[in-house]
Amino acid sequence: MKISRDLSFQIKKEVYEEMHFHPEMEFLFVINGTVKVTISDSPYLLGKESCICINSGVFHEIATASNALAGIIFYPCELIAEFTENKNCLFLCNSTSEKESVYYEMLPILHELVYLKIYPSHKTGCYVSSLLLRLLDLLIANCRIDNSASFSENISDDSRMNHLLTYINQNFREDISLSDVAENMFVSTSTLSRFFKKQSGMYFADYLNRLRVHSAVSDLLYTEKSITHIALDNGFSNPSAFHRSFTALYHRSPSDFRKEQREKIQREEACEHENNALLIEELKSLGFANPTFNALNAEQSVIDTGNGKPYEKNWNIVINIGSVHNLTLANLQYHVLYLTETLGFRYVRMWNPFSTRLMITDGIRGNRCNYDRIDGILDFLVNSHIYPFIDFGKRPDTALSATGRTIWYEDENVVFQSRQLWESAIHDLMQHIVKRYGNEEVSNWIFELSYDQFHSDAAACYIDSNYDYFNAFAYFYNTVKSFAPKMQVGGPSAIVPAPGEFLRGFLKTCRIKQCMPDFVSIFAFPYVHSDKAAPSSYHKAFQNDVELSFVLKARQILKDEEMDQCKLYVTEWNNSISNRNFLNDSPFRAAYIVKHLSQLADKVDIIGIWMGSDWISSYYDTQRIANGGSGLLTKDTIRKPAYFAFSFMNRLGGTLLDVGEHYIATSNGVRSYYILCHNYKRYNSNYYTMDENIDSPDDIAELFQDNLPIDLNLVLENVPDQTRYIIKRRCINMQEGNILNEWSRFMYDDSLSHSDVKYLRESCLPGLSMEKQTTKAGKLEMHITLQPHEISLLHIYEDV
Repeated sequence: MKISRDLSFQIKKEVYEEMHFHPEMEFLFVINGTVKVTISDSPYLLGKESCICINSGVFHEIATASNALAGIIFYPCELIAEFTENKNCLFLCNSTSEKESVYYEMLPILHELVYLKIYPSHKTGCYVSSLLLRLLDLLIANCRIDNSASFSENISDDSRMNHLLTYINQNFREDISLSDVAENMFVSTSTLSRFFKKQSGMYFADYLNRLRVHSAVSDLLYTEKSITHIALDNGFSNPSAFHRSFTALYHRSPSDFRKEQREKIQREEACEHENNALLIEELKSLGFANPTFNALNAEQSVIDTGNGKPYEKNWNIVINIGSVHNLTLANLQYHVLYLTETLGFRYVRMWNPFSTRLMITDGIRGNRCNYDRIDGILDFLVNSHIYPFIDFGKRPDTALSATGRTIWYEDENVVFQSRQLWESAIHDLMQHIVKRYGNEEVSNWIFELSYDQFHSDAAACYIDSNYDYFNAFAYFYNTVKSFAPKMQVGGPSAIVPAPGEFLRGFLKTCRIKQCMPDFVSIFAFPYVHSDKAAPSSYHKAFQNDVELSFVLKARQILKDEEMDQCKLYVTEWNNSISNRNFLNDSPFRAAYIVKHLSQLADKVDIIGIWMGSDWISSYYDTQRIANGGSGLLTKDTIRKPAYFAFSFMNRLGGTLLDVGEHYIATSNGVRSYYILCHNYKRYNSNYYTMDENIDSPDDIAELFQDNLPIDLNLVLENVPDQTRYIIKRRCINMQEGNILNEWSRFMYDDSLSHSDVKYLRESCLPGLSMEKQTTKAGKLEMHITLQPHEISLLHIYEDV
């Protein structure tokens, strides 16, 4: 299938075109102001958001009011013919005289075409072409009238001319004559000649030559074809005939025209940027930066304020911070304090307390341990009123750019030479902790022993040819409980579902060994097992909401093992395992967090985002302001959209009113309501066929099924009648609170000054707006439009 290179959406201002016709079908959409379109002898006045089709070969005139804006699309006849069985058809589309539902289907497409003029988020014209073809599909399906009657039948002159021009446009590149056309239309040559001259004002041969020359102009300007090639491709019998016809119309040779016009195009392109900038600002002022709300296409949700249930917040309990040794860094300590103070995290989850960097023991000799470094870390947390959540399982200091692609890898763990040495170290460390901090303090801590079931040799806590994780957990559990009976102890940070159902085996063994965990921990990343022959091989999950399926699977296992009262912790969770993925820095991740927390919050007891700070993955390649790390904060403490996702979630009230596809509605019980909305977009096939180390912010727009805004119509029921409410809106989207958008103003430079970084830190803030509305009949209606990946928090309270 051939798609015309001339298929495009143009925006024109203050248009005036005298009575004329052309072989293409023209579609006109009024963006602002009024446009008068006269078709044959019938005038039509089109207002804002009206549209009309002007069929091929129909005489028409266009005149706009001052400052009016119109969007115009030309559909070539040969393109329309490719999609229609009957190659001769007319379109009846005029929203001023017909109130058809198809116009409401067209509006979102037209709005996005205008929106893409402001924010061209795609590198090629493919996406715009797809929108134009979707619009054509609606026209063909709903507005087409077949025009297959013969020339001699009682049909209108417009229909005859449309039929005639369609045939000519489909065949002008061939050796056709007036007699060929007359034969096709079952009319005499003389009759057809008179009709054509009357309708078009020119003879058939002149029109055919003009059409061929017009087509050749595009080849001259936009291809490198030779003059001979162009002549033959466009229906001329030889280059001399082309040269004569072209010179008669343009008064210069094709080669001179090509040279002059290409130079002119270059000059025009130089000033086009300024004109486009003015046009874009005008479109923004008209509201197209946030496309016009269309209530007829909005998702409507009624929220009853009289019903509700308690809403527990479990997302701001634990934040992952990496290896215990990381907390010797002053920068990371500052970020821990910042996150706990501003987002309310109470626990810091970390791992590898027996790191060689902490020098507690060498794992070889059973001599006295050195607790100086870990004491300094624990003192910092205790003095800051932060509880440690420590995973004693073995894991390397590593960062991945994608599955199977390692940025950094270092095994920092002490290798205990025997089971006795490891057990002794656990016993002595617990004894030291309780003695130093007291049982009352330590009882609030959480200890975990995780196990990587796919790398069993590397995950073993000590060297033993008969190593058994379940035996290690039993000792770990009993020892910790012997010193601090109220401390929570659990494991195994299982990957669910996993080959062999490791989690089920863990629970069965805990029952036998009488070491029932206080919680079961799992990971929930959107990956699935890909190869039974390679148990550690995982790929990105195509399924929607795979994280929810993992949680439900874990809950089912707990129920099967009669442990459904056991707490379930998702200790690590994110949209990607990559620490070099600009999606981590984008508003997409904020929408991902809100969307999935709305699903998971009532199904787990704790959910911990991975990670807190980009300092955790700071290595030799992190010179830029943002590096695609998984932290909520950049190294320079610039808050990412993901940070604000947690900030917005924390503001939700304690009573849950409703959860919809795109919102969570809550109340705080004092006629004050919080509604958090999101426009989460799913990945398209591009994302699944590329590595996750997305290292250019400009690539992000190409990764999703669509980049359309959505409209929400939210109705609060059972509120006091005739009462004025304030609606305060905070939003994060591609323009507001987006570090990548702010950084783009600096051309993504990686060597900014201190003052530049400070500006970024202070400018990455949510957008804030406010409106007032009065309730009617006990209802409060709110209409909002969400940009792609936007999250918006609505705070609704009485105006007193």
